[in-house]
Amino acid sequence: MDTPKNHPTAEDLAQLREKYPKHNLYQLELVDGRTLVVRGSSYDEFEQMQRAAKGRESRLAMDLVRTFTVWPEIPAQELEYNTSGDWEPGLVMALSEKIQETLGYSKEITVKKL
Repeated sequence: MDTPKNHPTAEDLAQLREKYPKHNLYQLELVDGRTLVVRGSSYDEFEQMQRAAKGRESRLAMDLVRTFTVWPEIPAQELEYNTSGDWEPGLVMALSEKIQETLGYSKEITVKKL
């Protein structure tokens, strides 16, 4: 379904580029046809989020989705309580992983201590 509700318009994207001039924007498409736009991040911002999550790591996925998803705007209550039924924990986790991959934090690299 390609309706304005499911996909950002050119005007939406122009506004987002104006609001986040220092960050790249990325379009993510969910299996159900919804489109989300996420913004890039500096390493410092990402690192601060990780440090803030110490002791509450289970909340990091939700924090990443809440912070970096810029379209459509997702009310914090919606992510927290899933009132619409659209934000199951598995979707939030998958989206968080995709955001991290998009920002270049891939789990495809292994590190071996020498």
